[in-house]
Amino acid sequence: MGPRAVQHSDLNRQNYKSVFLVTGFPGLRARKLLEHLVVAEPHALIYACVPNGGQKSLQGALPILTGEQRSRLVALEADPTAIDLGLSGKEYRELAEQVDRIHHAAQLTRLGASRALAEAVNVRGMREVVELGRACKNIRSIVVHSSACVSGNRTGRVLERELNAGQSFRSVTEETLACAERTAQSAMKELPITVVRPSQIVGDSHTGEIDELDGPYPFIQLMLGLPEDLSPPLPTRGDEILHLAPIDFVVRAAHHIGMQPSALGRTFHLTDPEPPSVRQALQLVAKHSGKRVREASLPSNLTQAFLKAPVIRRLSAEQRAYLELVRTSVRYDTTNADEILGPAGIVCPSFESYVGSLVRYLRARAQGRLQSGAEEFEDHSA
Repeated sequence: MGPRAVQHSDLNRQNYKSVFLVTGFPGLRARKLLEHLVVAEPHALIYACVPNGGQKSLQGALPILTGEQRSRLVALEADPTAIDLGLSGKEYRELAEQVDRIHHAAQLTRLGASRALAEAVNVRGMREVVELGRACKNIRSIVVHSSACVSGNRTGRVLERELNAGQSFRSVTEETLACAERTAQSAMKELPITVVRPSQIVGDSHTGEIDELDGPYPFIQLMLGLPEDLSPPLPTRGDEILHLAPIDFVVRAAHHIGMQPSALGRTFHLTDPEPPSVRQALQLVAKHSGKRVREASLPSNLTQAFLKAPVIRRLSAEQRAYLELVRTSVRYDTTNADEILGPAGIVCPSFESYVGSLVRYLRARAQGRLQSGAEEFEDHSA
């Protein structure tokens, strides 16, 4: 059976102040968004785009919800990359009549993704959401979840209003995310669109929870896996900046921004205003893992050997891309974000305040996987 809308005869649009649609499940960002929205918006009905047959996985992924909260969360079997989300004409029209707020969180950020997959998820998915927005009779906001990496190889200060600045891209991921954002920005004249650009997303600042172990995670894993008497060298000079943002901050900020009329037609960087350097970050990881970091950086002729370490061997291509990203000297301006988030007291926490949570989560996750074999843990990391 193809994608279909889950019909609930007792759901009446008039019973709710707002109806949200969230794309991107089962990704962590979409899951955390759903978790947050159903609590923060007690008078809202929330549709979640789920893969074919994904209704049970939606409810199982959100065990903390009450029965009342679950009743306002509706699984919609739909494909954000398909024409009309893969819905029938009748289903699509009914959805467009109800939805007034969209969070488009379906995106591919993995640096090693293929062009075909990146274009399907990032570019085609964005076009379909814009078309849905045009079909919605009472659309109030469309929050596009982009990424700070659309700045490509730019250096120096990057403003939130800037997108096309002559930059080149180091991966098809960056290129397709920028293309998707151009589509969204082109539609801002006719649709109430807001763009949020988080930096590299890491785990929940309280629990450490994360889904894909990409970005800085393989280097953290390597440190955790080394014997206590062996310390890893720095994979870079050490003074490069790590632009990080915990998932719970990103979700809370994106929701708040999406509810503000003053945010429409604007773009917001979501990142740590005082980001750590590579050396500072790894020293903090070492502090919480009982290890130490050598002051010397890794010589260039040893980089390949470092990337062949067993725990990150399968991610070596992505990690080369990530190291190149880290080596780009860039600062993301947060003027717009500060203006909207500051009065609400929503601030990106410092890496130092939550690094312990990341380390504890990785250790617990590794121990759980090891019970069923180390290979399973490595497969999940890839």
